[in-house]
Amino acid sequence: MTKKLSNPLCSHQENHDLGINASRFLFQSNNDAVNEVEAGGLHATILDNLAAAVFVCDMETHEILFLNRHARILFGNVGGQQCWRALQNGQNGPCSFCTNSKLVNADGSLGKPFVWKFQNTVNHRWYKLFDQAISWPGNRIVRLEIAFDITDQEQSRADILDEDITERQRLANELAETNIALRVLLCQSAIVKQELEEKVQANIRELISPYLENLAVRLKDSREKRYLAVISENLRQITTAFSRNLSTNQVKLTPRELQIADLIRQGKTNKEIAEILILSTRTVETYRDKLRRKLGLHNKKVNLQSFLNTIS
Repeated sequence: MTKKLSNPLCSHQENHDLGINASRFLFQSNNDAVNEVEAGGLHATILDNLAAAVFVCDMETHEILFLNRHARILFGNVGGQQCWRALQNGQNGPCSFCTNSKLVNADGSLGKPFVWKFQNTVNHRWYKLFDQAISWPGNRIVRLEIAFDITDQEQSRADILDEDITERQRLANELAETNIALRVLLCQSAIVKQELEEKVQANIRELISPYLENLAVRLKDSREKRYLAVISENLRQITTAFSRNLSTNQVKLTPRELQIADLIRQGKTNKEIAEILILSTRTVETYRDKLRRKLGLHNKKVNLQSFLNTIS
């Protein structure tokens, strides 16, 4: 876990008040109170019975000037040593996260208390720290630090985060399984669709086409034969993708335009289309021009029949 610094505002007001009141009560700027601490008097007794580690460090030399009993139990009797060497691991000089600069105002006056959280690099415990600059005998400005162990609370937060991550992973797995199931269903749907198309094709080929072929032989009228040819071709188109592709190819064709496009694709001339649909040749030519415009072929040297066959 990484080190953290917070704003000088505390989210837990009761701990904030406890830390600030302790600093005001125990380390006021009068020599009598300080002397009592140094002499092991009443204030030292109070400090030694506080369920928190208390340190006083010189802000220039980083020398540890005082530790209470709780701090000595955690780190040993390291009084007189530099805080960055005795209280942290792997430091070659003052810690980059040292709060000294946050405790003194720009004009040199004592600043407000600073509250932050930190995981100690020696015992790997989490602490909520209340730091404040105070006066010390010999015209020193020192840092008073009161550290409350909050490892259990941080572990609870980590456990909640782990549970949240686990739940998110579970939901992600369920979503992935659902997607797989949907893909299987889509695949099965495609198979069913293909089987249905093959069945329709077989029925047309075996049950309808023979009769149409016999009828084509019997018919003598050329116009009737053309009608029969259109019927045969449209039956074939029932199981092809031409009409569907053309109507969904980002081109909005009217039913009549779609009908004429299909006849053009079959190779019918304007005259033949006019006879089949009972239209004038000029009307068929107008529809052909509309189709070229809608299909983006206007003023292009592209054969309309060939283009329509690429769609099918």
